[in-house]
Amino acid sequence: MIAIRHRLGTAILLASACAMAMAGDATSDGAATPQDIQYFHASGADDGALADPRGIGDSYLFIAGSALSPRTSSQTVSYIGAGCIATNDAVTTDLQLPDGAEILGVRVYYYNSGQPGSVRTFLTSYDGAGSFFDHLNVPSTFDDGYASEYFPLPTPLVVDNFSQSLVLTANTSTGLQLCGLRVFYEAP
Repeated sequence: MIAIRHRLGTAILLASACAMAMAGDATSDGAATPQDIQYFHASGADDGALADPRGIGDSYLFIAGSALSPRTSSQTVSYIGAGCIATNDAVTTDLQLPDGAEILGVRVYYYNSGQPGSVRTFLTSYDGAGSFFDHLNVPSTFDDGYASEYFPLPTPLVVDNFSQSLVLTANTSTGLQLCGLRVFYEAP
């Protein structure tokens, strides 16, 4: 039931964000929104789970771009509005999921103003003893407007909170905005 409410809440949130953007008014956080939004949604394995009204096993954790922190103290991040940020460097956040969950992939939400470059997304595990492993290291591919792309992990990653910490990182190029990351996982 929680998964159904979460999916419904996500659908309502996306619908209201699109309606606000299309209206051309200011967003609730005071930032201006464009009047003619181009949005491309690249299909992925996470789409089928959204359509499943039973919500058995599949879950999502959505993190707005504005929730990520600069990786270094000298870096600047600009809040654009509607959860989107711009920086020419890396932003990061820890990933807190239930022990035993299987991470299947990550959907990246971003805006590209037609500039060359990409939003490069990483999912990294750290063991606390100086070792790390990038389970995901992928660039975005669309170069005009708002887009979302799903990137599956080559092998599902089982969350083991005892022996590893998980971190999401995104590097953005000039003219690109990170609007969010949605982790698609199977609950334990």
